[in-house]
Amino acid sequence: MRLDGAFIERLSDTIASVVTRTLRPVQEKIAALEAALHELVSRPTPPAGEQGQPGEKGETGLSGPPGPPGEPGAKGDPGPAGPAGPAGERGPMGDRGHDGAAGAPGEPGKAGETGEVGATGPSGGKGDPGAPGREWRSAGTYEPRKAYSWGDVVKLDGGAFVATRDDPGACPGDGWDNLVQRGKSGPRGERGERGAPGPAAPRIVDWEIELGTYRAVPVMSDGSKGAPLPVLEFFDAYHAEVRGAA
Repeated sequence: MRLDGAFIERLSDTIASVVTRTLRPVQEKIAALEAALHELVSRPTPPAGEQGQPGEKGETGLSGPPGPPGEPGAKGDPGPAGPAGPAGERGPMGDRGHDGAAGAPGEPGKAGETGEVGATGPSGGKGDPGAPGREWRSAGTYEPRKAYSWGDVVKLDGGAFVATRDDPGACPGDGWDNLVQRGKSGPRGERGERGAPGPAAPRIVDWEIELGTYRAVPVMSDGSKGAPLPVLEFFDAYHAEVRGAA
């Protein structure tokens, strides 16, 4: 929309009127303050009044920081020693004190000289015969459901355990003693040199057909025979497809 000059002039007059009405109260207050200030300044200085009574003593203020230390005075010469006083009378004997704590043990004394060897005593009587001895027995690899007795030696996880009582329970456990334990793996050795190429792998050069068993046996290039291949299932599958198509 294009504005003509008359509209712009009327708009400017309206804005000026609004601004004048808004600022007029402020200008009037400023003029009143200036008149009051001028009246105060023009007043004569009043005569000094009589001195009033002293006010009450105020509270003690906070202590200030300590001042710097003064300079030290010169040290005087020492005076002469006074005469010794007379010895006092001996006081009464006090009560006996408590026993002190025991001191630390002293160092052990030197060993004494070895005494003479005594005479050999008489031989003792023959003791009762002991229980029959029992030998350890190899019991193979440990089986949880198998019964074991004292002296049975089992293999488990690369180690060996011997039963220390009859019916020793689960191994390892309180009824077993560990004889051999698997050691930790050693450090990896250095990589060896590459070996010479091996002979060529044999390949299939022919087939032998076994009619009675419906098998085809591969004949290898080195003269050996490979695993037989059953072909009967292929024929059965073929006949089933042919019958289904018919």
